[in-house]
Amino acid sequence: MATKRTRSLTAALGHARDAKKQLSAEADRLNATFLQLEKELRSLQLGVRARVVVDSGKGPNEPPWTEYLVFTKSDGSWQLVIEHDWNGDLEGTTHITAASLEVRKKASGCLEELVSALCEQVAAQVQEVRAASDEVDRVLGLVRGQ
Repeated sequence: MATKRTRSLTAALGHARDAKKQLSAEADRLNATFLQLEKELRSLQLGVRARVVVDSGKGPNEPPWTEYLVFTKSDGSWQLVIEHDWNGDLEGTTHITAASLEVRKKASGCLEELVSALCEQVAAQVQEVRAASDEVDRVLGLVRGQ
């Protein structure tokens, strides 16, 4: 005969199984929207890289670590990735959809900051290329004797 405690646990497990199905569906939706965003960013053809901090920390007796959300060219294509920095050294990258669910949830809160950083990078590139063109023009004028 099942006790009240056993029935309660059985009910909780049933709810957990249902919640797991919902969690899986929502995680799939999160991945799909990350992929849609990645595609839209790629279609802008900005040609610049930007990154923002997703999380960082320092454990006891361990060096600091940082995880970044990055829009960068990787494997020949512009992608959203997570960069893993350990004590100032890049330890690797993970495509956003392959990152842990915890990291993806945190990264979702950094997207506006990343898009703003991309816009700032494009504006900075315009200024840098303009300055480089001006310098080439200046030297060209010297060579021509002007």
